[in-house]
Amino acid sequence: MSSPGGSPATCNGNDVVSNGEATEAKDQKDGIVLPAALELERINIQNTSNGNHGVCITLDEWLQTRRRMSAQRGLYSGPVQCLQEEHLQERLRVAIATTKALSNVHEGDKGEGGRYCGQLSLENIVLDISDGYCDATLSGILDDDNTIPFGKRTKYEDMKQLGYILNAVFDGDGATSGMEMQAEPKTEEDQPTKKRGKSQQSVENLPLYLTCLVSSLITTRANVGGTTGQYESVKHVLGDLQMAAKRPQVYLKNTSWDDTKNNRLRMPHDSFYGRKSELSLVLHSLDLVLRFGQPVMVSVSGYAGTGKTALLNQIKRPLSDAGGFMIRGKFDKTKSPNTVIFSAFDTFFGEINDGDAAAQLKLRITETVGCGVGLLMSAIPNLRALMEEDECNAEDEYDIEDEPIITHQRWIFLICKLINAISDQSHPIAFYLDDLHWCDEATLDMIQAVVIDPDIRYCLFLGSYRVNAEELGVTKMLDSIQSHHGVRLVRLKLSCIEKESVNSFISELLCIPPCLCKPLSTVVHSKTGGLILFAVGFLKSLHEEGMIRFNLNTGKWQYNVNDIRQRIIPTDVVQHLSERMTRLPNNIQSLLKIAACLGFEFDTALLQMAIKGNKVTMAELIPYAIESGFLQEIPNKRRLIWAHDEIHLAAYNLIPLNKRQSSHLLIGTRIYMNTSSDDLLYKFIFDIVNNINVGLNLITSQEQRDEVSQLNLTAGTKAMTSLSFCAAAEYFMAGIGLLAEDCWDCNYKLTLTLHQSASKAFYIAGEFDSLKLNIDEQLCHANCLDDKLHAYLCLVRYLSSAGKLNEAVEKTLSILGELGESFPSPSEVTPDLIYKELMTTNSQLSLTKQDVLIAPRLTDARKLWSMRFMSHLLKYLFSTKPIVLPLVACRMVTLSSEHGYCSDSALGFLAYSHAVYNIVQDIDVAYRWARISLCFPERFGLSLLPKLKCYFSAFTSFWKEPIQATCDVLFKSHQDLTLLGDVESAVAAIFNYCRQSLFSGKDLATAEKVCSSAMTKMAQIRQLHASLSHSSNHLIILKLSGDAGLHNPFEKLSGAFNGEIKNEDDILHHASSTGKIGIVQAIHFNRLFLAYWFKRYEEAAEMAKLYKRRMMMPLVDVYHALYEGLTAYHFARHLPNDPKWMEIGEKALLSFKTWKSHSTWNWENKFLLLEAECHFSKGELEKAEQTYTLAIESARRHKFVHEEGLGNELCSTFYTTIGNVDKAKCHISAARACYEKWGAFALVDLLDSSEKQ
Repeated sequence: MSSPGGSPATCNGNDVVSNGEATEAKDQKDGIVLPAALELERINIQNTSNGNHGVCITLDEWLQTRRRMSAQRGLYSGPVQCLQEEHLQERLRVAIATTKALSNVHEGDKGEGGRYCGQLSLENIVLDISDGYCDATLSGILDDDNTIPFGKRTKYEDMKQLGYILNAVFDGDGATSGMEMQAEPKTEEDQPTKKRGKSQQSVENLPLYLTCLVSSLITTRANVGGTTGQYESVKHVLGDLQMAAKRPQVYLKNTSWDDTKNNRLRMPHDSFYGRKSELSLVLHSLDLVLRFGQPVMVSVSGYAGTGKTALLNQIKRPLSDAGGFMIRGKFDKTKSPNTVIFSAFDTFFGEINDGDAAAQLKLRITETVGCGVGLLMSAIPNLRALMEEDECNAEDEYDIEDEPIITHQRWIFLICKLINAISDQSHPIAFYLDDLHWCDEATLDMIQAVVIDPDIRYCLFLGSYRVNAEELGVTKMLDSIQSHHGVRLVRLKLSCIEKESVNSFISELLCIPPCLCKPLSTVVHSKTGGLILFAVGFLKSLHEEGMIRFNLNTGKWQYNVNDIRQRIIPTDVVQHLSERMTRLPNNIQSLLKIAACLGFEFDTALLQMAIKGNKVTMAELIPYAIESGFLQEIPNKRRLIWAHDEIHLAAYNLIPLNKRQSSHLLIGTRIYMNTSSDDLLYKFIFDIVNNINVGLNLITSQEQRDEVSQLNLTAGTKAMTSLSFCAAAEYFMAGIGLLAEDCWDCNYKLTLTLHQSASKAFYIAGEFDSLKLNIDEQLCHANCLDDKLHAYLCLVRYLSSAGKLNEAVEKTLSILGELGESFPSPSEVTPDLIYKELMTTNSQLSLTKQDVLIAPRLTDARKLWSMRFMSHLLKYLFSTKPIVLPLVACRMVTLSSEHGYCSDSALGFLAYSHAVYNIVQDIDVAYRWARISLCFPERFGLSLLPKLKCYFSAFTSFWKEPIQATCDVLFKSHQDLTLLGDVESAVAAIFNYCRQSLFSGKDLATAEKVCSSAMTKMAQIRQLHASLSHSSNHLIILKLSGDAGLHNPFEKLSGAFNGEIKNEDDILHHASSTGKIGIVQAIHFNRLFLAYWFKRYEEAAEMAKLYKRRMMMPLVDVYHALYEGLTAYHFARHLPNDPKWMEIGEKALLSFKTWKSHSTWNWENKFLLLEAECHFSKGELEKAEQTYTLAIESARRHKFVHEEGLGNELCSTFYTTIGNVDKAKCHISAARACYEKWGAFALVDLLDSSEKQ
């Protein structure tokens, strides 16, 4: 075959059919006769399916074939009017192949120089086509005789010819096959605009991208000027065509003709450009969460407008594909930070529409969060709707008088539980918090606590913030998270995007091929510094000014780069946006100003009330503001949000400084006057008060000031229920500031209420300096004691929180004296006085569980206040003056029995039971009253129960009940107390659980995990006193298990104590120097415990001597007696001439004999072991042998595996001493098995080394 033109064509196909050789064929499917060229296409497809190459055909023949086939099948009638997507893709492949063939000629093959074609036409382009494949060669124009020197002029002539060919390919008409060049207008502007002929019709239907590409090739370079870009080589044309094929959904999209003909420039909302390396890190972090359940925190920082949010939003699709969800909250300087997290959850729950998904989620939340759901529902309304409130136990209500640390940590625990319930391997979540720089310290602390929570796994935490002076708190939080080994932190810092990314953005926006829009993108990048927000605003400004407009005749966006280059704009994005807004119509500017005063996000009903009387119509203006890119509508919520906080700021800057107060006051007043009901007023109270408060200085009428003061009280009260304590304090103080100077005389009730409310808010928010001033004001002006009690309660709590426990004790005793409940000073309290008080109280009591359930309630207001103050006093006395504690306990019991019972009575009875044992040594009586205290929750609220169970299990239950059982109760109490927010009691519960786990012989590996987790949480919530003792307990477990070299239990304390505490010696020094006797006692016992187990008997004896028993006897005192007694018997055998050792041992034996009578389970094996050691020390070998056996059997029967091992080890020592080696080995083997079961591998190693020696 010879192609037209003379040169042989190089084809890849095996079957070559020349033009005119094919015969007509019958289409069996359609029953019509098709031209031979269409049968050629059928053969082509068949050959492709058989693995053969396609058929060679000229471009002109191919175009004619396509026209005939479309006409016959009714798919085509006219130039590109109804080009379907598959047809356009086919034509695009032909265009790419043709352009590539010309590019190869221009670039030169195999190192040869480029050549000029000159006579490019449809007839001398030969296509090799198969299904999804197309290649092209140039035929008949590349002979040596036709070679012409290659230069710019000849290159551009070829490129113009290529433009006409591509126009024919995409147009589908083929009328330009002869390539008769038509006369061109001098410039694009000179083209006719009144009539739209065939070429204009093609423009309407052909994608703008291809229209721009083709017209840029056809238009002479002289006519272009500075209006558009121009191709410099065919290679660039090829690249742009390949880009269209690679991303057809972007570049070949069907642009709305209505938009273009009306000159509308649609800005993409969720577009993303550049940032490939940063995006890969974000996606890799998501992959770690999805595949391994490893929590990751990704933080993104950068200046405003750098695309931080756009970057992090890129995980939405892969997260959704994995069955996950995104929970997103945005902080705002006009919004209280601690409400943002709850608002994010509320939005998330409000978007759950799938019934099955909702049912599964509801079940997971119920199982994981438990009774805390009721409290969460109060802060998350949509969670209430999901959980169907009538099915939930909502009895647990927030106590406004809780300790600040309790309130804060309670919510941290609940949020962690909620995230844990929502997220699992099948439903991972991304928790995204935007604009962290607006967070306060308390919210950042909450975020950190949630991120490092050890129970959360399938969650990717995302945070973005600006790089400025306000980021210090955020960076401090991130540094703290980074030091935590359980969480991976990825920190990204964004700078301005590169020119290529700006070019991609403009190319997609204007549907201009990337090579053609480079001149424009270079100017835009230069003027905006690569800030994507600035670039978007600048382009919108150019469009609004007519510097970028759509030309109907050319079918593309038109601009003059030289004019844009000379355009002067501000260097600040906010100033530029503000200037752009000033060119808007006045009514639009008015709308934007009013909307700016309502915050970053606002209700459309709120805006409607705010614009009443302003001659502004929402129905006309809101769509305009949305289309202009200033506002965005939140679907299905009737709420509006600013497109960016910089746009919000720019709109606010439209209001002159000297008119901002009056503008806010007017808007707030309008909303207030237009609220038609109390419910509507309560809904918009924050918006009303926030605006009015800006203009407070303009309100001169005292009557109006009092009315606004009342509004601030309402807003503050609502803020308290919404957990916005700092914001609440500001509202209350604003209300106080509006009152008259003689307000305590003329408006006493409102004044007192505002001050009392402010005291609570200051205390919970931890603003103690302001609290002290507020308390002084109340105590100075309150009319009576009853009106001072709220201030007094805040005062003693403040003293306690500030670590001034002695002052708190003195002040509380003074207040109780004013209430009629006087106590002797601590120096006047004697053991005889305590004993007498206990006996008197005991003689007056005959209470049973039934009595508690039916006894009258305490109703006397002052007595209730007295009980409340005494319950707080109990906590202060335990750490400072325990000698007074029994007197307070007796008073609480007596007052309850005489005047009625309340919730605080339970703690009184529990403290009374503890005092009975320590003073009277009557375990039965003490246990009975402790059990009575557990009846009170049934009458006064189940939220009391976890706290009572905690202290009952820690101080009393072990006298009667198996310690393994009380250990489990402590763990459950810890969870319940954390859920209730009682951090101090929760820490006490987990501390005692870890201690009792050690004493009860629970698996050490499990105990170590619990200890490590508890240590993390103690450091996290700043429970430093408890963490000091706990770290020493943790060290015991690590040393017994042989892991002390792998883990450092004191590492988490280093930061809290400025690096001063690095080991147990540092803790001991700190505790001794600061008077923390309880910690000193705990460390001495722990060292006694380890010294004895590791056979360092001299050290054990020394630690036992240093241990100081306190008045209020804890469980550790019992075990001190055990190990001191065992150590004494060891020395009694080795130092027989020193009688003190036998005395110490027999004292311990006598104590355990008494205790054994109350609990065989807990104390029998220990008593028998001491007794065996006693017989051995006295030389009573037969009795010793029998008693060792009984002790081992008792330990096994009562599940004390560690003490079973100890009994076997001591028995082995006994047999070794009397020369029975076989029995000694037998018991050593049994001891080794017990220690292995316990997990004490260090003791196993010690036994092995002893055997070798």
